[in-house]
Amino acid sequence: MYHIDSLKIDMMNFHHSLTDELLQNGHTHDEYEIYYVIQGSTILRLEDRVYTTKPNSLFLIPPHTPHDWRIVSKQLCDRVSIHFTPEFLNDAEKALLPELFKTKETYYMNVAASKIDFFVEVLLECRDMKQGVQKLSLKSRLVSLLTKIYSMRDTKTSLPSIVQFLGKKWIQTVIKYIYDNKEAAISLETVARYFNINKNYLNTLFRKETGTTVNQYIREQRVYTAHAAILAGSSAKEASYRAGFNDYSNFFRAHKAVFGVAPTRRYEGEHT
Repeated sequence: MYHIDSLKIDMMNFHHSLTDELLQNGHTHDEYEIYYVIQGSTILRLEDRVYTTKPNSLFLIPPHTPHDWRIVSKQLCDRVSIHFTPEFLNDAEKALLPELFKTKETYYMNVAASKIDFFVEVLLECRDMKQGVQKLSLKSRLVSLLTKIYSMRDTKTSLPSIVQFLGKKWIQTVIKYIYDNKEAAISLETVARYFNINKNYLNTLFRKETGTTVNQYIREQRVYTAHAAILAGSSAKEASYRAGFNDYSNFFRAHKAVFGVAPTRRYEGEHT
């Protein structure tokens, strides 16, 4: 990954990067995120939904939403990611958030004509400011960006999930089935039985299209669910059982494999 610009202060951080990484692993966080693709084509997965991100694609990602992406073009991906917590805003400014970041809904806008680049550029200008002025400028310019997006809400487009990334349409159906039942006692065997298909054949096709096995995908979805519950205040053990883990030690290892830290620690990794 090649970072062009990065700016981080308390309760807000901004990344502008060019990357040739094929895959960015799944993660979740408790901040709001504005994800803007300037150049390149990627696939963005948000929970059980998968979208194509073309140039000038803008996504609004609510807190605790598991997401990952992969590049699907030969171009470098030029993208901007802005994370912030509600506490960064005053009460009047926070009132914009529920309308913009609706739970389990993500909006895409072809924003080439909306001059979003201008709002991104003025945020970048803050990196050379003195600390006292910098935070005030970042806040006012983030609010300007949010206000601009809010003014575009009547022209937003709700995108259907795509199936090209996952190959055959029924693989997308398998993904949705797993997501809807991830907290139940499901496995490769039960999924194969539900779809009346040989489990080895299902696993081969699933791995070919998604890069992971059915059981690994189920485990990751459960980890994301438990992790979001922990961020919301649940204990790690309670969250693991509610997410479908029957053995806490299995959850402990799975969480560490996905996030790089034990579930008893707050995840403070870089968000990209």
